[in-house]
Amino acid sequence: MNIFIPSKEEFYLGKPTTDNLKRFLPWPIHIDDMIMIFTGTYPQLKDKYVTCRSYRENHLLRIEMTAQSGCSQIIWVARNNRLLKLVRKDEQGKEVYNVKYDNYEEQNPVAGEITINMADGITSLSVKYSELKIEKATDLSIFNLPVPANAKTILLK
Repeated sequence: MNIFIPSKEEFYLGKPTTDNLKRFLPWPIHIDDMIMIFTGTYPQLKDKYVTCRSYRENHLLRIEMTAQSGCSQIIWVARNNRLLKLVRKDEQGKEVYNVKYDNYEEQNPVAGEITINMADGITSLSVKYSELKIEKATDLSIFNLPVPANAKTILLK
């Protein structure tokens, strides 16, 4: 994980662990889950055994997933197989966060806008894609962020 904060001239290097991400992101969403959400799909529940139940709710498909631990999520999918909403709950059945997938363009399978709202009612993150194009990269070095000149490098454990 490479993060550059221009206003502080700080460059952070380290693994994208939960502890390292907490320094920059104020919510309890695992990095794997964020990647799944921002690539237009839904995160998987981490337990080995997950029960699924799906049924029609008006013109949408509602999918309820419950893990052995009690964590659960509900997903709403439109007829054209596009995600509309996701609600993630913890082991006690309390909402942790919800995600809204909006503004689909006809040729793109990924929503043009994806918004995560935390259950605290205060924290949210919205991403709006413009000119979205999905490419299959074989050279992952394109994701390496070089250390800017004059930046203080901070190594994360």
